[in-house]
Amino acid sequence: MHFLQLDVDLVLTILSHLPPPDAFQLALTCKSLHEVSMQRRLSHIAVSQTWTRVRLYKFCKYVATSDLRLRCVTGLSLSFFPPSPSGKTTAYDLAPLFAWVIRRMTRLAYLRCTRLGHVLKATPCLVDAIAEHTTLTRIEFRSSDDEMLRLLSRMESRPSSVFCSFASTGNTGPSVPISEFLGRFSKSLVALELACSLPLVFEKWTGTASWRCGSVRHLTLSHSVIKKLPIIARTFPRVKTLRIVFASITDPHVPVEWPTIDYLSTTCPVMLSHPVRRMSLHASATWSIILYPEMLSRSSPIVLACQADPLSINCVARFAHCVKFLQLFVPDVPNARGYAYTDDLLKVLLPKLTFVPLEGITLMLRLDFELDEMSSHVYAEAIASCCPSVRYVGLTAHTTDAGAVVDREAINYVWYEVISRGGRGGPKLSVLSEGEGTCTLNLSHFDRNL
Repeated sequence: MHFLQLDVDLVLTILSHLPPPDAFQLALTCKSLHEVSMQRRLSHIAVSQTWTRVRLYKFCKYVATSDLRLRCVTGLSLSFFPPSPSGKTTAYDLAPLFAWVIRRMTRLAYLRCTRLGHVLKATPCLVDAIAEHTTLTRIEFRSSDDEMLRLLSRMESRPSSVFCSFASTGNTGPSVPISEFLGRFSKSLVALELACSLPLVFEKWTGTASWRCGSVRHLTLSHSVIKKLPIIARTFPRVKTLRIVFASITDPHVPVEWPTIDYLSTTCPVMLSHPVRRMSLHASATWSIILYPEMLSRSSPIVLACQADPLSINCVARFAHCVKFLQLFVPDVPNARGYAYTDDLLKVLLPKLTFVPLEGITLMLRLDFELDEMSSHVYAEAIASCCPSVRYVGLTAHTTDAGAVVDREAINYVWYEVISRGGRGGPKLSVLSEGEGTCTLNLSHFDRNL
């Protein structure tokens, strides 16, 4: 069947998976595909340093001639705005026209701004147009300065997801308190990500000790020095998923009362005073020898993801007998497709888990490790032999494919169920499920659920 003979809904579904640049190339093939492909091309507009004044003017003129084209724009990224021909970086003569276009993007749901403080300060009309939008559900402000945070504090939209990273200003953070630039979203915000290369002094940012944001369920703190984590816990008292990525805590030994947390993923020690159901640890030798055992003992996770290294395996064997499902990340190694390391894993490391009452174990192989039917079955049987209580064994191989728009991973996985044990042949396994596909990488790309 010819592509154009397919049902319209099916064509639109196929086009929804195309990156906007590819949709533009498809639009150039024939008149029949031009309009529908341009809808996909217009779905996300990224104004960057490649945009000249002429290009910006032509874009505004093109979309302004049709309300349908304006309704196609659902995402907008701004990292640059072409200045006026006078050469002055504080003059932007096309700002009123672009502001008019933004106001008519009635389906705009995603906004990303990067280092735009100087532009916003010189273009009040652009600030007003962005602030008056009411349809945004996801907002990303990167390298934010006080000017960008003031815009955030004026927004009429009630997004469910906000990402905010802060520009280095030589002090301990922005002067605009978090209670001001997030205050409008305290009832709608579900997912919040904060990234700061400066110390994260939350007691200063809140502005008032009584400010709370009880709607946040997913909180990510990254690239910062976190001071007084208990204050953050009181500010976001209903967080269920906490991710602390490439950060450090000044008082890691102090237990934190945060009973709502169900899943913790961290690259630094976090002492919770209560159990959590799922935990993902990416420990370093600088802190894990002392704090790793205490974290496991306090948190008592049922599902644990960690590195497949001697330190992690020893801590799990000694201090994590509550773990039922274990996910191990096998590190990349330069030798012989990783077989040398995986052999050591089977002969030396996994036997230490003999007395841990695991129900399931899965290995994440971070390399081009081909899981053909024969080798994966034999490998799974060897894993089941090392862990006598295991009922389920999983193997996942994945390779990173850097695409034009986002980074994706090619996934190849297989799960086995142990159907019998004993006898000379060892445990007998049957395939429970298998498949392949792709997944999108993000800030917390190492989080993979069992």
